[in-house]
Amino acid sequence: MANVFAILTAIVLAVSAFLSYKNWEAYKVQIAERQKEEATLSRNREKLARTIKLRDDTKAEREATEHEAAMRGQELAAAEQKNREIAAQIQTNQAKIAENKKQIDDIETRLKEAGDIETLVGEVKTLSRQIEQLKLDIQAAESELANLTAEKARTEHVIADYQAEQKRIANKQSSPKLKTSIRSVFGTWGFVTLSSGNTAGVVPGSSLEVVRDGETICKLLVNTVEASSAAADIVPGSLKADTVLMVGDSVIPAKPVEPAAAKPGGPAKKPAPGGAAPGGAAPAGGLVVPPPSGGAPAPGGGVPPPSGGTPAPGAGVPAPSGGTPAPGAGEAAPGAATPPAADGAKPAADPFNPGQ
Repeated sequence: MANVFAILTAIVLAVSAFLSYKNWEAYKVQIAERQKEEATLSRNREKLARTIKLRDDTKAEREATEHEAAMRGQELAAAEQKNREIAAQIQTNQAKIAENKKQIDDIETRLKEAGDIETLVGEVKTLSRQIEQLKLDIQAAESELANLTAEKARTEHVIADYQAEQKRIANKQSSPKLKTSIRSVFGTWGFVTLSSGNTAGVVPGSSLEVVRDGETICKLLVNTVEASSAAADIVPGSLKADTVLMVGDSVIPAKPVEPAAAKPGGPAKKPAPGGAAPGGAAPAGGLVVPPPSGGAPAPGGGVPPPSGGTPAPGAGVPAPSGGTPAPGAGEAAPGAATPPAADGAKPAADPFNPGQ
């Protein structure tokens, strides 16, 4: 009987030891998972802080750009005022020239009508000196008129350049001379960064095209602009099939689209309820970009606007529970097929995570 109890006791102890070992292994797995989640949460918090700082820097850059636009408006008004003054001075000089010519004609008429030249020698000499002086005055006035005319032409050219630039910025068109390239690609979030900014002529809200081997492979919509860099959304559905955006791809301004003429007698289409633009255009909130978790797009779904507002969830900043996306060119949206990367293509670094 004692042996039976001893055997039962040994069995119970063995089972207890086995269960304790299993529980210890599970506890270690839970500890490792919790440490991993805490590290991910810490990285996401750091990334959120850097994103907020970038938003504040973009807001300051926008205010500086608005101040510069105001200064240019004042310069344009001053140039227009100077042009009006020059035009008035030209008219005055032209009237003076006409008066001088009239005086010369009167003097010459009087000389012809003079009877005895010998008795009018003194008067003739005086009139001759006056004529010479008037001719010199006319030459000086004509020279000044030519200078003022050239100054007016130059001022009108400067005014035309200012007006063309203001019109291009108001129409959200980047400089036609812009030639830049992709600095980094964030396919998961649906945007790229460019190696040029407003100093090169990039304008917020303008459309750009990615060109490779002389062919347009994708369209971009500029979101935020800084002095020497910019961020642009990838227009959904514009990426060429079986193509991956790569660092170094050329970027040029999109050709302006002429507005289509309305058909005679046809009623204008009203926008769909909810703010959707006709013809499949993006809603007022920006481009719809799928969130990192692969769910439905967040309402208003774009990347943060240039005004520096707080970005909506899923619009370029992952939720704290989401994983950190892997950096690199050509990332595909969650759930979409990812084309194979070209041989020798190097992944782009994440500007929000320099340590990755």
